[in-house]
Amino acid sequence: MASDGFSEEWDSLWEMAHSYGKWPWTDVVALVNEYCSLGELRVLELGCGPGTNIPFFQTHDADYYAVEGSDHAARIARNRFPRYADQIAVADFTESIPFDGPFDLVLDRASLTANSTERIEQCLSMVTDRLRSDGHLICIDLYATDDLNYDSDGNGPDEYTRRGFEDGRFEGMGKIHFFDEDHLQETFDAFEPLHLTHTTEQLKIPQQEQRAQWTFVGTPVTE
Repeated sequence: MASDGFSEEWDSLWEMAHSYGKWPWTDVVALVNEYCSLGELRVLELGCGPGTNIPFFQTHDADYYAVEGSDHAARIARNRFPRYADQIAVADFTESIPFDGPFDLVLDRASLTANSTERIEQCLSMVTDRLRSDGHLICIDLYATDDLNYDSDGNGPDEYTRRGFEDGRFEGMGKIHFFDEDHLQETFDAFEPLHLTHTTEQLKIPQQEQRAQWTFVGTPVTE
């Protein structure tokens, strides 16, 4: 039976990868600049992959940490950025985050969404414990239920999680989680939302496909 935690398919994908993104994601740069002070930033990234976003944080002399489930991806990141080699851990961030807080920023770019509802909630509980009271959680590309792939036949561990994609952009990726607005707000209820956007794209070539995702920025709810 497949685990509801880290999708082992990702380790295989990174092992076979002949190329990978080497420049930080535009949305990461824009949102971190908007919501965070880059002067003295202590940041934790969930699922750093081969270190795509690290150059941005290294440029700003951030105290950067990451938890990556794929040993192959983590090895690439450590080799590319030896300054942070000891601060990139191989672990399932839904089970363990082996770094203590407090962090100013916890960043997720399309990593949380590769888990079931239960696992996402477990991770967010650990994130809450590690964020400063005025810190920020930034989640980019939380896939939405109006994405064409949500209607796939691949059954997952809960109604919002699909697995076993045989074609399309999620082929070979294991579990993918999808959110509607109510489910997103319920899942992230420990955070005061500061920014929430829903975007859709109509892909025409090479095939017709509707893509949809959420971006969420929040700060811990305080009593």
